[in-house]
Amino acid sequence: MGNRSSSNLPAYQGQGISKQLLTEWLARADPADIAVSLAVLKGNKAINLYRRLGFQIVTDSGNSFKMKRERQKYHTDDVSADIRP
Repeated sequence: MGNRSSSNLPAYQGQGISKQLLTEWLARADPADIAVSLAVLKGNKAINLYRRLGFQIVTDSGNSFKMKRERQKYHTDDVSADIRP
C-alpha cells in the first residue's frame, strides 16, 4: 500500500470525506495484516476520528502526534470483513 498523504481543504472538512477514505484504506490493510500509522498536528479535530477508528498515540513530537492502528480482525462497518479466528 505504501505511503499515502491526505488532507481536506477547509471547505470540505466535517463532511465525512476523510472518514470514508480512511475506512476504505483500513479495510484493505487489515486483510493484508498491515498496521497503519499517521502523523497529525496537535489540536487537529481529526484526532477524535482517528481514535474512534482505533488509532493510539505512540509518539509526541512537540507539535504533532504519531498515531498507530494495529490490524483489526473485525470491521463493524464492513460485513465482508476478515473474521478469521
